[in-house]
Amino acid sequence: DPWSSRPEPQLLACETLDLSRAQLSTSDVAALAMALFHNGTNLTSLHVGGTSLSDSGATAVSLAALSLANLSHLDMSNANVGPKGAESLASLAAQHQRLHTVLLGWNLIGDGGAVALGAALRRNPPLAQLQVEQNGIGDAGAAALGADLVPNTRLQALQLEGNSIAAVGALALAEALRRNSGLREINLNLNQIGDNGIASLADGLTQNVALRVLHVGGTGIGDAGAIALSESLQVNIGLQELTLSRNRITDIGANALANALQQNTALRRIDLTLNSIGTKGIAALVNALRTNKQVVELSIGYNSPQSDDGELTSASYKHEETEALLTQLNAALLRNNLHEQREKQEGGSFP
Repeated sequence: DPWSSRPEPQLLACETLDLSRAQLSTSDVAALAMALFHNGTNLTSLHVGGTSLSDSGATAVSLAALSLANLSHLDMSNANVGPKGAESLASLAAQHQRLHTVLLGWNLIGDGGAVALGAALRRNPPLAQLQVEQNGIGDAGAAALGADLVPNTRLQALQLEGNSIAAVGALALAEALRRNSGLREINLNLNQIGDNGIASLADGLTQNVALRVLHVGGTGIGDAGAIALSESLQVNIGLQELTLSRNRITDIGANALANALQQNTALRRIDLTLNSIGTKGIAALVNALRTNKQVVELSIGYNSPQSDDGELTSASYKHEETEALLTQLNAALLRNNLHEQREKQEGGSFP
């Protein structure tokens, strides 16, 4: 093992060091930290994810990384990092002048780690991408991140998938959306924010023009949430991609979203797979796309619509009327894609 004996002078020539999934002992991590401190001048990317860093290792690496003036990408995902390690990493992020991306997903940082990272974001460092998915972050951690995002103008992408955030946490993030002008993407997939949570986020979107991507798949959203979101989409001019898959949206919610698409001119990609949308909902969406020229992707597969008594009726989803509607939907999407290509060739407004 090259890290167990001495700092490696060869590290001076490295721009990327990838030790992902390496079996690093405590002494290996200490040697690595020393090597980074003395010889990591040119490193721009450091990957130590999938190791057993734990808090002590994360602290050692974070302290050493302060000397890596060119470091822009740090991956500590799935490395058994807890709140203390997250505090050290937050201190690094707050002070470093070039650190752009931090990957800290699949760890154990919890609310305590989220609070520390939020405090770093409040200082508005150059950090543009923060991934803390699957970390046991609850409403308290989300509230801290939301409050500290208000003055932040540099973070562009926040990955919070698979945590324990509910409606209260979503409310805090919604307040950040009202006042934050930098965030472009937020991923809340697989958090149980429910209808109340998405209603809060929808309200925040009415005053936000910066966010481009919102992922809220598998978050317990039903028709009430879809209706609240559709009302927001009628006035929002920034959001371009929306994930609503794996929820409980029926024809009622789909109809509301379709009504929004008749007025919205920004949304381009929508994922409604794995809901409970049937023929009526698809028909409403097809009708909306007769006038909407912006949507180029609308995924609606694997829906199991409900009958009037609330029972799932997947068989009815396959009848001829539905197949005809899906054909019309695909034709409209193809038309919009061709329209987009022409706009790009002519130097039009599509991004």
